[in-house]
Amino acid sequence: MMQAAQSSSGQGVGGLFSGMTMGSIVAGIVFASIGSVYMIQGKNTGNMRNMIIGGMLVLYTFFVQDTVYIVGIGIGIMALPWVMDKFSD
Repeated sequence: MMQAAQSSSGQGVGGLFSGMTMGSIVAGIVFASIGSVYMIQGKNTGNMRNMIIGGMLVLYTFFVQDTVYIVGIGIGIMALPWVMDKFSD
């Protein structure tokens, strides 16, 4: 009976996290938390760039499942403000 319910829906019990490992879930939570801090800091200071960077850090983890890509993209997004400041002048 339980097997019939799982197979008819197309997803098992772990359907929400299918393809994600514990490392990718933890990395996603870490980078989304950092993104939240960026967004709050940007809102408090009126810095739109930090709000956008924070939003990017929060949202990309929904679309990327591999741990290595999550960490690499997260570090790249976090480095954007430094790169923009370094090469803007």
